[in-house]
Order: sequence, then structure tokens, then C-alpha cells
Amino acid sequence: MDDNCRAHRANLVEDFLFEEGIVRMKWPACSPDMNPIQHVWDALGRQIAGRKPPPETLQEQERALLEEWDRIRHLVINSLIDFMPQRLQVVIGVEFGRGRCQLKDRQLVVAQIDEVRC
Repeated sequence: MDDNCRAHRANLVEDFLFEEGIVRMKWPACSPDMNPIQHVWDALGRQIAGRKPPPETLQEQERALLEEWDRIRHLVINSLIDFMPQRLQVVIGVEFGRGRCQLKDRQLVVAQIDEVRC
């Protein structure tokens, strides 16, 4: 899964995805809030930042990241992925041009945004 930026649309990438039988979902470029992994990275970052004492060395940071990754329930990740079609439908249904979705308190919030190009 990528953020649909031009760099991820290079012929080399397209050829690889075609050869592997990987089909992309369509959504606006530069919409990190619509990419499920962004929510996971955010959660990992918050968990690591909240550690007492915080990791100081690269080795400590790597260990903390792996520990926090192991604590994430697969159900959470799967639900983020499973919810993608609904997120896309909300964005497609926004009347005022492109829209942006965010999950707040387990509810989908849509806001109008100006078109952004990568």
C-alpha cells in the first residue's frame, strides 16, 4: 500500500505490481490519513515517546520499536485495512472537491481540503 504519489507510479513499480498480481485501490494522492499503516506508525511513535525512561541509543530505539510492534493486536491492523472501502466512499461522496478522512473516537470525520500534489 502506498500514498499514490507519482514516485510510487514509476514504470518499474507498476511493472513489479503487475507481475506480482497486486491491484491498487484508488484514492487521492498525498492522503496519508487514508493509508492504514500511517495510523500504525503514529501509534508506535506515541508508545515509544511515552516510555520512561525514553530510549536513547539507536539500539534501544530499535528494541522499543520491536516490542511495541509485537504489542499491536492484529485485529487493530486488520480493522484499519477492512475499513478502507468505507473511507474511500466517504471521500468520493464529498461534494466540495477532494476530501480528507480522519478517525476520531472511532468515527470518520471528513473535511474539505485543497488539492495537493506530490
